Amino acid sequence: MKAAISLAIRAAAVLGLSALGCATSPPAAPPPPTRAEQPAAGPPDKPHGPASGLAFVVEPSDAEIFVNGASLGLVSDLSGKGGTVALEPGVYQVSLKRAGYVTWRAEVAVKSGTERIQVVLARGP
Repeated sequence: MKAAISLAIRAAAVLGLSALGCATSPPAAPPPPTRAEQPAAGPPDKPHGPASGLAFVVEPSDAEIFVNGASLGLVSDLSGKGGTVALEPGVYQVSLKRAGYVTWRAEVAVKSGTERIQVVLARGP
C-alpha cells in the first residue's frame, strides 16, 4: 500500500512539474499563413516588358482614330498620353478619318512594345 501511495505522489509531482514547465516555456510560434490567408501584394503579375500599343503621328492632328470600328477620339486628344493608345497584343483594323481627306486604313499587328503609326492624310476631291 505504501508503494502505491508513493507511486501516486511521484506521479502527481511529475504532472505538477510538467504543468509548471508548460506554463513557463515560451509560447509556440503561430503556424505560417496558408496561401488563402496571405495578404495580396498588389495587382496580379504582368509581364515586365514595355506596354503594348500604337503611337500616332498624324497630319492633320484633328483626324479621328478608329480601332476595329470604334472611335478612340482625335489624334490631338492623345497628346497627354504621348500620342499612344494602349492595346493588348493582337491584330487590329485601324483607320484615320477627317472630313475633306481620304480615309487611311490598315491592318496592324501589335506585339509587345509600341508600334509607331506615322501618316499624312491626302486631301480628298
